[in-house]
Amino acid sequence: DGGVIKIPEMGSVQKLFAYRTSLIVVANNGVWLVSGTSGSGFLANDYQVKKISSIGSFSPLSVVDYKGVPVWWTEDGIHTVNYDANYDSFTLTSLTDPTIKTFITDIPTLNRKYVKGTYDLFNDIVYWIYNDTQGLTVGDYYKYNGVLSLNGPNKAFYPWTITTASASPSVRGIIYVYAA
Repeated sequence: DGGVIKIPEMGSVQKLFAYRTSLIVVANNGVWLVSGTSGSGFLANDYQVKKISSIGSFSPLSVVDYKGVPVWWTEDGIHTVNYDANYDSFTLTSLTDPTIKTFITDIPTLNRKYVKGTYDLFNDIVYWIYNDTQGLTVGDYYKYNGVLSLNGPNKAFYPWTITTASASPSVRGIIYVYAA
């Protein structure tokens, strides 16, 4: 209907994600939830906005739909949103704090802005491509030399290295295509 939902303290929107009967707004300075006030989906004339976290994302292409749940890179790790039906509430959860936080933070901060992700539905694996080289030039931010995989069933992370040579083609993107 052309309406606007104002969230005064929100920075720039990185990704909008439909989740359950709500809309999750991932911004560079936090995560907000837009939902209806009556427990149903939000309407143009019936909505509420709740802040879930001050931890946002500055990497919009890192946001992946993992079985209907958003998963994304933040400044210090990889996060997701969990729903607690007992309290009808949402919380932000780190997937990397107990396991690979230092691996993530060893990737230069500016490079993490250009991470791209996708979800392989058939194998139940999330893939993110990144570049861990220090001091990249502007033209090199979208040339990737690493892949971080998240195995869905056992929640294990494992990295791959993409061998690059100056004369060889470079990886610039990632996409999953399911052919039935």
